Amino acid sequence: MAQDYHHGVRVVEINEGTRPITTVSTAIVGMVC
Repeated sequence: MAQDYHHGVRVVEINEGTRPITTVSTAIVGMVC
């Protein structure tokens, strides 16, 4: 369960293909818009 839930910024790099693809995923708990 800890792997599915993250608090902060997570960067995932995909090195499949012609060029590396970097995906940035952010999750902020309790954010008020």
